[in-house]
This record gives sequence, C-alpha cells and structure tokens, in this order.
Amino acid sequence: MMLIDEPDVFLEKRQDSDIQRNSLVSVFLREVEYYQGILFLTSNRVGKFDDAIVSRIHVVIHYKGLDDEYREKIWNQFFDKLESERGTTMRIDRSAKRDVLENKRMVEMKWNGREIRNAFQTAVVLAEYRFLTEPRAEKEKGDIAVLEEEDFKQICDMTINFKEYLKGLNEGQDEEVRAFSEKARALDLA
Repeated sequence: MMLIDEPDVFLEKRQDSDIQRNSLVSVFLREVEYYQGILFLTSNRVGKFDDAIVSRIHVVIHYKGLDDEYREKIWNQFFDKLESERGTTMRIDRSAKRDVLENKRMVEMKWNGREIRNAFQTAVVLAEYRFLTEPRAEKEKGDIAVLEEEDFKQICDMTINFKEYLKGLNEGQDEEVRAFSEKARALDLA
C-alpha cells in the first residue's frame, strides 16, 4: 500500500508543448499500470487529470468541505490535545476557546482542516512568544503561557487580510472559484 500526496505533476493532462512533463506522466502511467498494491493519490485538482489517468482509477473517495459542526469538532480536538500534552506548560483561557467556536468572524471563515491546524499552531506560538518576552518582574513562580482570545483574533485578522489580498490579485475570485473557473474541480456546495 502506498500514498502519494498531491502528485498533480504526474496526473495533469499532457500538452504538446511540454515534452519533459509529458515524459513524467508517461513514466508514471507505466509504473501505475504494473503496480501490484493499493495506491492512494490525493489531489484537489481532479479536473486537470489526464484521461489516461482517469481510466486507471478504480475507486474515488470524495471529501466534501467541512460543515460548521465538523469544524467545531476539529477545533475542539486541537484544544483537547493541547490540554493533554501541554497542560503543565500552557493554559487555555476560556474566552479563547469560546471566541474560536462562537465568534461570527471565526465561524464565517469556513476554515478547512489544514487551515485550522495552522491557525491553532500559530496561536500557540504567539502565546509562547508573549510569555517568553514578558518581563521577569511580571512573572510569578509557576506561571505558564496562556493561549488567549487575542491570539486567535490576530490569526483571524491576518488570514482575512491575506485571503482578501489574494482575491484582489485574482480579479475578485477566491481559491474555490478560481479552481472552478480553471476547471481544476467542481464547486463544493456543501
């Protein structure tokens, strides 16, 4: 059994003008043809697959976009994991958790799993940095870093600003609409 994560360079349609990439696709096709095990390929650009690849796919597993309930479960998993693994070195402020799960701006972001993980990890780093750079005179013995609402607000603001910047670069289209207009994948209407 083998997993190839985002093998898009091997899967995209061949073009007459790109002989080098066409060679990669041809070699990959030959290897797939003779592979004796189970091969998992992960991609979010299915619309760009070469027809020869499509004809070799036996089973397709489609993952729809996350709904709000599932996003909340993922956030909670990260909070629980942090508490169990780092409970002696970091505390989670109740308002931080509430803000992530209930704040309208956070909920409207429609984060995917990777974005949730990245946002959470970055918020943890911000909390650690704040604790480490806090003057010693303000710390008491036994103090630990605190993950606060402000950490997540900063991440949310930065993410919104970056996505708006990208949208501006791409004629007002977000990533999902761009992928659809480029025929890389269908719109996820979940």
